[in-house]
Amino acid sequence: MKTTKDNLKGPKSPFRKKSQLLMGAIFITLMGACANEEQSKTIEIQGTWYSEDDSTKSQPEVITETSWNKKNRIGTDPKSEYPLSLNSADNTTNKAIRSGKQLNYDSWPTINVQTNTVFDRVQWYQSDANTFFLCTEVFNKASMDEVRADTTNHTFDPANEDANNCGAGAWTKYTRAQ
Repeated sequence: MKTTKDNLKGPKSPFRKKSQLLMGAIFITLMGACANEEQSKTIEIQGTWYSEDDSTKSQPEVITETSWNKKNRIGTDPKSEYPLSLNSADNTTNKAIRSGKQLNYDSWPTINVQTNTVFDRVQWYQSDANTFFLCTEVFNKASMDEVRADTTNHTFDPANEDANNCGAGAWTKYTRAQ
């Protein structure tokens, strides 16, 4: 048998076209899933921010695609780094899950950093490019699954910033470092 371009293609089958369409659909679905995964890694409030709790503007929080670094008063050093990993972010719901080492306040005013990792979920309301408000709505959970299972939800009313409730606390105002 002489080899030709036509007999290298194989026998014509009614399933061939369907399988090609199916493979194309799977490829497009996978590409969409990868795009959504990449999107979920980017948080819209990236940058260097000051909390309204930091009246001296000496302890900025730096939010990147993968981390949320805070300068907390840990122990006697007022500028101790307290790095948090940014595990996921959803810019539609304005929620992010973070993780870091658990803090132990039993020996107050000394704060000890523990070895176990805990997770929290924060929600933000961005009023403009240079201001957002933050609520830690779930905290001290042992896993991301525990955070996701917690249905706690708080809403922010921009018309009445002082009246907003965030569980046991208030929404904290952040301003972009200039």
